[in-house]
Amino acid sequence: MHILSLTPDLFFSTRIESTLRQAGHTAHVVEQASRDAIAASLSAQPADLAIIDISATWWPWAEALTLLRETDGALPVLAFGSHVNVDATKSALALGASRVVAKSDFVRRMVTLVERYGGEH
Repeated sequence: MHILSLTPDLFFSTRIESTLRQAGHTAHVVEQASRDAIAASLSAQPADLAIIDISATWWPWAEALTLLRETDGALPVLAFGSHVNVDATKSALALGASRVVAKSDFVRRMVTLVERYGGEH
């Protein structure tokens, strides 16, 4: 399975790539929330799932999620962020995320979540 990872955190994106690779999946990290970066990544290799970090307040994740939905509205999107930021969770769901989980849950069950929601495409 190929996963598009939208996260601005270089250290965490490396962890995502490594964990998914060990489980037999590939991940492409997009660090820029731009239409060109998202479209280029999806055209280079179509994704089975997008994961997006909604915990970084300084990173325009809402714009990235909107651009992702405009580029491929059928692609399942798994968002993760702070369990206490209810507004971000509600916003992500309203913008088209298929599922939002706490970052701690995502870290603990990353492969299981990716395999569960990636099969919906």
